[in-house]
Amino acid sequence: MYQINSTEPRSPYELSGIRILVVEDNPINTFALGAYLKRWGCVFDVASNGLEALQKLDSSFDLVLMDIHMPEMDGLEATRLLRLRGEILPIIALTADCTLDVQLDLYEGGFSAVQYKPIQPKNLLDLILHLRSHHPIGTLGIPDEIRPEQPAARLYLGGGATPAQARF
Repeated sequence: MYQINSTEPRSPYELSGIRILVVEDNPINTFALGAYLKRWGCVFDVASNGLEALQKLDSSFDLVLMDIHMPEMDGLEATRLLRLRGEILPIIALTADCTLDVQLDLYEGGFSAVQYKPIQPKNLLDLILHLRSHHPIGTLGIPDEIRPEQPAARLYLGGGATPAQARF
């Protein structure tokens, strides 16, 4: 289990100009994510389901924030298709479901990291900055820390304790 527990100050301006695709069907969540991304200087576009995301990703983006449960095509199916067509950009899963089965599905489906809902702005910022600092945006695939021979391994970058750890 890998976590970000950085005490060093992070500047949101480090994200200035990064192009992010937000794939989210809930308008309230989309509005909140958009407000954070604007504050951090990101350029972003929105898709309301996986099908729209596949179409919009013909354009140039540096990172994707992908909801899991959406109509028409969910985030897991969209991510699998993106990986099959060779997309290597970081894709962060956005989900409130923190069960082990879902975490395994997300890892096996090609997500780079998971951000649990409700989204905490500092955690999301730390996660994006971490991905940017460890892998140049636009060249990140599956994190090196997660190897196929370790199927239970997972990159948890939501900040703080995992949901399971928080219960103890």
